[in-house]
Amino acid sequence: ITTEVLSRMQALEKINSYRSDSFFYVTAWNKLYKRELFANARFMKGKLHEDEFIVHHLINMADSVATVGDILYYYVQRSGSIMNSKVTEKSLDIVEAMLDRYAFYQSIHRKDLAVTQLRATMWSIISRLDRMDSGVNPEYVKRTVKPVKKAMLQKLDLRVIYLLKAWVGYCHRRKKEQKI
Repeated sequence: ITTEVLSRMQALEKINSYRSDSFFYVTAWNKLYKRELFANARFMKGKLHEDEFIVHHLINMADSVATVGDILYYYVQRSGSIMNSKVTEKSLDIVEAMLDRYAFYQSIHRKDLAVTQLRATMWSIISRLDRMDSGVNPEYVKRTVKPVKKAMLQKLDLRVIYLLKAWVGYCHRRKKEQKI
C-alpha cells in the first residue's frame, strides 16, 4: 500500500471487497476520521465486522481519503480470536454488512461496483465454509444466503447460483452427519 490521496469515488472503488487489498481500505483501525463524519453515522452495536457496515458510508461523506504506506500498526493474531475461530452464526454478520454495501452502491448508481460487491459477498460466504462451526443452524445459513442468491438471479449470474446451492447443500449434509 502506498501513500496516496483518493477522491471519494476512488476510495469507494478500493473498498470493493473483490480486490485483494480491500481489507486495508475497509478496516477501521488504520484510519483517522474527522469527528463530523460521526454526526450521522455509528458503528453497529452487537455486530461483528462492524467496520464493514460503516466504512462505505463514512467514505461517501468525506471529501477525500488519504492513506499512508508506512506500517504504523501491528496486528497480533491470537488463537481463539475472531479471526482464528470457527465460523458461527454471529460471524456471518459480514454477509449482512456486504449486502448493505451492495445496496449502497446501487443507491449511488454504481452498478459495476454493486455487481462486484455481490460476487465478493458470495466468495466471502464460500470462504467461510471450511471454518463453519458444526453448531451453525443450516436454516440460518439458508436465510443468510437467500438475499445473495436472489440478487444474483436478478443479475443472471448462474455460476454464483450453482455455487451457493452447493454450499447450502453442504451445510445440510453436515447437519445430517452430526445427527448420526
